[in-house]
Amino acid sequence: MKILVVNCGSSSLKYQLFDME
Repeated sequence: MKILVVNCGSSSLKYQLFDME
C-alpha cells in the first residue's frame, strides 16, 4: 500500500511517499 502525503505551504510544496505492506 502506498500513501502519499502532500503539504502545501505558503511558498513551498512538500510531499512524502510511504510504501507500506
